[in-house]
Amino acid sequence: MYVIFLLLFSFCSFLIFWQDFKSRSIHVYLILFFAVLPVLFHFFVQPISLWGLAFNWGFLAVIIGLSMLLIRWRNQLSFSGMFGLGDVFYLMIVSVYFDFPDFVIWLNAGLISALSMHLMANRLSERYKKQHLIPLAGFLAPIFTVALFIHIYVGPVSAYFF
Repeated sequence: MYVIFLLLFSFCSFLIFWQDFKSRSIHVYLILFFAVLPVLFHFFVQPISLWGLAFNWGFLAVIIGLSMLLIRWRNQLSFSGMFGLGDVFYLMIVSVYFDFPDFVIWLNAGLISALSMHLMANRLSERYKKQHLIPLAGFLAPIFTVALFIHIYVGPVSAYFF
Protein backbone atom coordinates (compact mmCIF):
# COMPACT_ATOMS: atom_id res chain seq x y z
CA MET A 1 0.00 0.00 0.00
CA TYR A 2 2.91 2.34 0.72
CA VAL A 3 4.18 2.05 -2.84
CA ILE A 4 0.79 2.75 -4.43
CA PHE A 5 0.21 5.73 -2.18
CA LEU A 6 3.67 7.18 -2.77
CA LEU A 7 3.39 6.73 -6.55
CA LEU A 8 -0.01 8.42 -6.54
CA PHE A 9 1.27 11.19 -4.34
CA SER A 10 4.45 11.69 -6.40
CA PHE A 11 2.40 11.96 -9.59
CA CYS A 12 0.06 14.50 -7.99
CA SER A 13 3.02 16.52 -6.67
CA PHE A 14 4.58 16.55 -10.12
CA LEU A 15 1.31 17.83 -11.61
CA ILE A 16 1.10 20.58 -8.97
CA PHE A 17 4.71 21.58 -9.63
CA TRP A 18 4.25 21.62 -13.41
CA GLN A 19 0.89 23.41 -13.41
CA ASP A 20 1.86 26.04 -10.84
CA PHE A 21 5.21 26.70 -12.48
CA LYS A 22 3.68 26.93 -15.96
CA SER A 23 0.54 28.98 -15.31
CA ARG A 24 1.01 30.27 -11.73
CA SER A 25 -2.26 28.63 -10.73
CA ILE A 26 -3.46 25.19 -9.69
CA HIS A 27 -6.64 23.71 -11.11
CA VAL A 28 -9.38 23.14 -8.54
CA TYR A 29 -9.77 19.46 -9.51
CA LEU A 30 -6.11 18.85 -8.77
CA ILE A 31 -6.49 20.45 -5.33
CA LEU A 32 -9.59 18.32 -4.66
CA PHE A 33 -7.76 15.15 -5.71
CA PHE A 34 -4.80 16.19 -3.58
CA ALA A 35 -7.20 16.72 -0.64
CA VAL A 36 -8.44 13.11 -0.92
CA LEU A 37 -4.92 11.73 -0.54
CA PRO A 38 -4.67 12.52 3.22
CA VAL A 39 -7.82 10.47 3.82
CA LEU A 40 -6.17 7.50 2.10
CA PHE A 41 -2.89 8.19 3.88
CA HIS A 42 -4.45 8.24 7.35
CA PHE A 43 -6.72 5.29 6.64
CA PHE A 44 -3.98 2.98 5.33
CA VAL A 45 -0.62 4.32 6.53
CA GLN A 46 -0.73 6.39 9.70
CA PRO A 47 -3.60 7.49 11.99
CA ILE A 48 -4.32 11.20 12.20
CA SER A 49 -3.56 13.31 15.25
CA LEU A 50 -6.32 15.87 15.68
CA TRP A 51 -4.26 17.90 18.16
CA GLY A 52 -1.39 18.02 15.72
CA LEU A 53 -3.75 19.11 12.96
CA ALA A 54 -5.22 21.84 15.19
CA PHE A 55 -1.74 23.13 16.06
CA ASN A 56 -0.69 23.05 12.40
CA TRP A 57 -3.75 24.97 11.21
CA GLY A 58 -3.39 27.44 14.09
CA PHE A 59 0.26 27.98 13.17
CA LEU A 60 -0.73 28.50 9.52
CA ALA A 61 -3.44 30.98 10.55
CA VAL A 62 -0.91 32.99 12.58
CA ILE A 63 1.70 32.94 9.78
CA ILE A 64 -0.80 33.89 7.07
CA GLY A 65 -2.43 36.52 9.30
CA LEU A 66 0.92 38.14 10.08
CA SER A 67 1.84 38.00 6.40
CA MET A 68 -1.42 39.73 5.51
CA LEU A 69 -0.76 42.49 8.03
CA LEU A 70 2.81 42.95 6.85
CA ILE A 71 1.83 43.08 3.17
CA ARG A 72 -1.01 45.48 3.90
CA TRP A 73 1.18 47.74 6.04
CA ARG A 74 4.24 47.66 3.83
CA ASN A 75 2.86 47.70 0.28
CA GLN A 76 -0.67 49.00 0.71
CA LEU A 77 -1.77 46.16 -1.61
CA SER A 78 -4.44 43.54 -1.30
CA PHE A 79 -3.33 40.17 0.01
CA SER A 80 -5.05 38.26 -2.80
CA GLY A 81 -2.60 39.65 -5.36
CA MET A 82 0.39 38.54 -3.31
CA PHE A 83 -0.60 35.12 -1.99
CA GLY A 84 -2.74 32.69 -3.98
CA LEU A 85 -5.69 30.76 -2.66
CA GLY A 86 -4.19 27.58 -4.12
CA ASP A 87 -1.12 28.13 -1.94
CA VAL A 88 -3.29 28.43 1.17
CA PHE A 89 -5.24 25.26 0.30
CA TYR A 90 -2.02 23.42 -0.51
CA LEU A 91 -0.50 24.36 2.87
CA MET A 92 -3.68 23.32 4.70
CA ILE A 93 -3.71 19.94 2.96
CA VAL A 94 0.01 19.34 3.53
CA SER A 95 -0.34 20.19 7.23
CA VAL A 96 -2.51 17.08 7.67
CA TYR A 97 0.47 14.79 7.02
CA PHE A 98 2.80 15.98 9.79
CA ASP A 99 2.81 16.43 13.53
CA PHE A 100 3.40 19.99 14.70
CA PRO A 101 7.21 19.94 15.13
CA ASP A 102 7.69 18.16 11.79
CA PHE A 103 5.36 20.60 10.07
CA VAL A 104 7.25 23.63 11.42
CA ILE A 105 10.57 22.12 10.28
CA TRP A 106 9.15 21.27 6.84
CA LEU A 107 7.54 24.70 6.41
CA ASN A 108 10.75 26.55 7.28
CA ALA A 109 12.92 24.32 5.09
CA GLY A 110 10.37 24.48 2.28
CA LEU A 111 10.03 28.26 2.33
CA ILE A 112 13.80 28.74 2.36
CA SER A 113 14.16 26.26 -0.51
CA ALA A 114 11.30 27.90 -2.45
CA LEU A 115 12.95 31.30 -2.03
CA SER A 116 16.26 29.87 -3.26
CA MET A 117 14.59 28.23 -6.28
CA HIS A 118 12.72 31.45 -7.07
CA LEU A 119 15.91 33.52 -6.97
CA MET A 120 17.75 31.01 -9.19
CA ALA A 121 14.91 30.82 -11.70
CA ASN A 122 14.58 34.60 -11.71
CA ARG A 123 18.27 34.99 -12.47
CA LEU A 124 18.47 32.22 -15.09
CA SER A 125 15.25 32.59 -17.07
CA GLU A 126 13.91 35.64 -18.90
CA ARG A 127 10.51 33.97 -19.31
CA TYR A 128 10.27 33.41 -15.55
CA LYS A 129 10.99 37.10 -14.86
CA LYS A 130 7.95 38.22 -16.85
CA GLN A 131 5.54 36.73 -14.34
CA HIS A 132 5.56 38.49 -11.01
CA LEU A 133 4.04 35.71 -8.90
CA ILE A 134 6.03 33.03 -7.10
CA PRO A 135 4.71 29.48 -7.69
CA LEU A 136 4.90 28.64 -3.97
CA ALA A 137 2.82 25.46 -4.04
CA GLY A 138 4.74 24.32 -7.11
CA PHE A 139 8.08 24.85 -5.41
CA LEU A 140 6.91 23.20 -2.19
CA ALA A 141 5.48 20.09 -3.92
CA PRO A 142 8.80 18.31 -4.67
CA ILE A 143 10.18 19.29 -1.27
CA PHE A 144 7.09 17.85 0.38
CA THR A 145 7.38 14.64 -1.64
CA VAL A 146 10.93 14.12 -0.38
CA ALA A 147 9.88 14.99 3.18
CA LEU A 148 7.00 12.51 3.05
CA PHE A 149 9.30 9.74 1.81
CA ILE A 150 11.64 10.48 4.72
CA HIS A 151 8.73 10.68 7.17
CA ILE A 152 7.34 7.29 6.09
CA TYR A 153 10.56 5.31 5.64
CA VAL A 154 12.98 6.91 8.13
CA GLY A 155 10.69 8.39 10.76
CA PRO A 156 9.73 11.82 12.06
CA VAL A 157 12.33 14.46 11.34
CA SER A 158 11.72 16.14 14.69
CA ALA A 159 13.14 13.06 16.45
CA TYR A 160 16.57 14.10 15.19
CA PHE A 161 16.26 17.74 16.30
CA PHE A 162 14.47 17.55 19.66
